[in-house]
Amino acid sequence: MDNPAVPDAKRLWFVRPQATIALLRHTMPSEDLMSVERETKRQMLMLLYRNSLSSFPLNFVTSGMLALALMQQELAFAVHPLVWLGAVGALSLPFYFNARHFLKHPARQQGEVALARAGRINLWATIVLGGGWSVATFLYAPGESLEFRLFLAALIAGLGAGAVPKQAGEWPYSQVFLGLIAAPLALVSIAAGTPLDYLIAFGVLVYVVALLDSARYLNDALTTSMRLGIERMSLLASTREVLARAEQASKVKSEFLANMSHEIRTPINSILGIAQVMLRGDVSPGQAGQLARIDMAAEHLLGVINDILDLSKIEAGKMTLDTSELEVGEILEQVVGLLSRDAGSKGLSLTVDCDPLPRRLLGDCVRLTQALLNYVNNAVKFTPRGSVTIRVRRQAETGSRILLRFEVEDTGVGIAPEQFARLFSAFEQAEASTVREYGGSGLGLVITRHLAQLMGGDVGGHSEPGVGSTFWFTAWLGKERVMPDALPLDVSLDAAEEALRRNYAGRRVLLADDDEGNRQLAMEIFELAGLAMDMACSGVEALEMAGATAYDLILMDMRMPKMDGLEATRRIRRLPGHARTPILAMTGNAFREDREKCLEAGMNDFIPKPVLLEMLYAKLLEWLPPSRQEGASG
Repeated sequence: MDNPAVPDAKRLWFVRPQATIALLRHTMPSEDLMSVERETKRQMLMLLYRNSLSSFPLNFVTSGMLALALMQQELAFAVHPLVWLGAVGALSLPFYFNARHFLKHPARQQGEVALARAGRINLWATIVLGGGWSVATFLYAPGESLEFRLFLAALIAGLGAGAVPKQAGEWPYSQVFLGLIAAPLALVSIAAGTPLDYLIAFGVLVYVVALLDSARYLNDALTTSMRLGIERMSLLASTREVLARAEQASKVKSEFLANMSHEIRTPINSILGIAQVMLRGDVSPGQAGQLARIDMAAEHLLGVINDILDLSKIEAGKMTLDTSELEVGEILEQVVGLLSRDAGSKGLSLTVDCDPLPRRLLGDCVRLTQALLNYVNNAVKFTPRGSVTIRVRRQAETGSRILLRFEVEDTGVGIAPEQFARLFSAFEQAEASTVREYGGSGLGLVITRHLAQLMGGDVGGHSEPGVGSTFWFTAWLGKERVMPDALPLDVSLDAAEEALRRNYAGRRVLLADDDEGNRQLAMEIFELAGLAMDMACSGVEALEMAGATAYDLILMDMRMPKMDGLEATRRIRRLPGHARTPILAMTGNAFREDREKCLEAGMNDFIPKPVLLEMLYAKLLEWLPPSRQEGASG
């Protein structure tokens, strides 16, 4: 329903144009209003000057008609009609050329001083045009016949009707012109003293009043229309500027996220890699336990960092989903397995209630697990006693897709209704005491909301203090079977390492990475696999080394000084003998768009950091070219 206290601008347009202007004055910032006012005045002056280009010739032609009519009387005049006509033309000509100059150089008419000067010149032009008819009336009308005054009245009526639209938009041009052409005729007619002259004077005055009233409404309407049009164009320009800034900010934020991903994942890659390498060596059981704890702590840290980066990607609009085969039952088992220990330590019953579903569905298994895990983890955290129930229901279904509703119900502390709606905002919890008692950053629910929306669903729930809460989200999953992307070979770490030593020992591999720790770690890893390793610390160095050596495989970081990995890859592809050399990205830029950039640059595959040995060895087995014996036997 419309607010009756706020005037409707469109309705005011037709009824009271000045009210619309008043509305604009109260709703626009003062600086914007000043610029709109100035531009409106400039545009109205432009309109007046454009109209004046035809007004001067038409006025001269009409004046010529009056001069010819006077010359037909064969009377003696104090000023000959042709002299009067010449004076009118001579005085009008400079203003005509000024109008042409004004319209030819509109950019010069921007400031307040220039606009004021242009307005004064146009006012004087109006005075010259109207003053010529005042002079003619006082010179020729008193001594002439009644028929001549009637003829003059007809000419003035036509001039007045034409002046209203041509001089509309700015005060006081039409008022001045109508006064100059009509007032002298009314005075002369009254002075003549005949009844018909009195009627002429009265008719002229009534006609002028009607024209002035029409001119006022036309001026208001034109000014309002011009102002609204300028405001609309200003708004469109501001919108374009805001969109451009937003796009630039999105690019900057994306670049920042890529940098943060690279800088954070690189040291974690070293931590995980060193722990895995040490576990492959001779270590005591105590040392193995310590290394396992280091590995678990690094994995936990990586999970926290991933949550923060996920939220940043969501806000930057860069979060995307990967589609692969998944089993809802396996996801539920994984979530229950991860939280069963915490639930058991509090004596909670953690149960699952799932509708019969197709065994294989299509979706993003990682993101679906993440969304559900956020709900269940919160339920366990905020439930001191009782139970937590996970439900999965079919909500809708088509031939190729199925909409599932994932619901988590608990018997926990509950949340007041006025606080519940805020929980799906970033960094929000019910109240400050919640942070002190239960901890948490408040990222889980907002991430779940965005993930559900990416999967075509929504989120919601309800809660009652002291009784419990129910949170749900929906997600569309595919039912058609598609071929997933190439997966790492299904081999154990020991078997993969043995296969590399047996079939690829001595193969030359080039690693381009600007981080010394990563290069040292890679040297140790590749020595275990029996591969010959060369190191480059920049894209320029990698390009030079690839030009001098025929490598069997190249591992390329994306971000390096002097030349990044993308440009280095493009140039290596142009080197003789390297058109088919496997080049794999091994980088901390782990976003999907980073993978696409690497593949577009000519890389064959993508290994995100932190790198797990199982994945690295599987990729090496997949991309290292077979030996001559293997090729011959194949």
